[in-house]
Amino acid sequence: AIQSYNLMAKQTIKTARIQLVKMLKSQTIWNKVGLGAIRLIRKRTRVGVDVHGKPFKKYSKGHLAKRKREGIKAAHVVNLEFSDTANMMQSITHEVYNNFEGVSVFFRDARKEQLAIYHNILGAGKSKVIREFWDLNEAEEKQLADLAAQEITNLLNKL
Repeated sequence: AIQSYNLMAKQTIKTARIQLVKMLKSQTIWNKVGLGAIRLIRKRTRVGVDVHGKPFKKYSKGHLAKRKREGIKAAHVVNLEFSDTANMMQSITHEVYNNFEGVSVFFRDARKEQLAIYHNILGAGKSKVIREFWDLNEAEEKQLADLAAQEITNLLNKL
């Protein structure tokens, strides 16, 4: 009787491991992580802060005047949410890998991605101002790891 119990216990553990692996390769978890990454990037950028926690360089006088003419009330806030750049931020999306082992965050529109490259890497405008928004800092990565850990805990509690 003890031997058959051990076999049943081994089988139960094996079944639980298989179930756990399937749960960890969950599209739900990766969807939440992808959406979380997008939210963190947009939220930080909306308040005018780069990936390193520093305020974006101020707009040029010409661009500031253009924003004011367009009726932007908070024209002094550099947040990449004016005209094409607003659409750029809305173009951010995510896709869970086919094997459910990760997620990719990207721009769904190639033109908006190019605009992001100008702002983030090459420099925008005549002054070639770089406003590094397209990345996650250590604290943001930790928030996403905590989110994934909480989702895994929730799944384990369902076992």
